[in-house]
Amino acid sequence: AGGQLGDAIGLASGGDRRLSWDLAWGLIAGVAANWLVVKLAPWARGPHAVFLFVVMLAIHVQAVRMLGNDWPRWFSAGLLLCPPLQTWLGAAWALRQPRARQA
Repeated sequence: AGGQLGDAIGLASGGDRRLSWDLAWGLIAGVAANWLVVKLAPWARGPHAVFLFVVMLAIHVQAVRMLGNDWPRWFSAGLLLCPPLQTWLGAAWALRQPRARQA
């Protein structure tokens, strides 16, 4: 959705502005994913968030390894900083909201 919106508002493909846009949307998507995992966890909400963090960090580390020096260093650093930030923001958001009552 973020990529389509970037195209719609006229962001050119490539370049620092587009990479920043895409990184921000990736961050937003990760926060939403963490919120959903923690919110829907039937028990042990913290371990669910930690597990998603570990999986996301592994994926991001592999992506940075595969990107190598073809991308700006700030983008690679942003990719590595996203998982802890996404987990913290998404889990905190979900934990602030009360659980729905079970019928």
